[in-house]
Amino acid sequence: MNAAAGVGTSSSLRVCAAAFRAAADPVLADLVGRHRAEMVGPFWMRRSAPLLLAATGMPGWMGKQFAAPSSADARELVGHNLVDDHGIAEPSLPMTARLGTSRLDDRSAIVLTYAPDAPFPWRNVVDEVRPVGDGRLLGLSYNIVPGVPVGAPFLLHRG
Repeated sequence: MNAAAGVGTSSSLRVCAAAFRAAADPVLADLVGRHRAEMVGPFWMRRSAPLLLAATGMPGWMGKQFAAPSSADARELVGHNLVDDHGIAEPSLPMTARLGTSRLDDRSAIVLTYAPDAPFPWRNVVDEVRPVGDGRLLGLSYNIVPGVPVGAPFLLHRG
């Protein structure tokens, strides 16, 4: 099994970073659709993530959703986070996605950014995602957990 496919709920930051490095180069189409979120990484990160998300204006984070591009040659996707509103996934903070360079290894990644006028800390947050197989995307979220040299990891499951 390759490192990218082996990332799981309780994987260490080192394992998550290795899985991200081993993941295939993405295409924007990897992100089109609805994706259910799963917190991964060390226990302390998984345990504190819901509290941190709630404190920063995104309580009950459930995942992300991106619309298909308006043209075949689109270089950017528009989407939003999904939050739990009494069991219903409701759109939350909007974001854009484009292919870019990962800060982890200088390879291609889908880079998700929030609007400059998004609430703090989201206007500073950058998510990077790559496909790791079975309809899953491994993400690293930068600038949300202070002092973490690798982005806070999460998985997105298609559908």
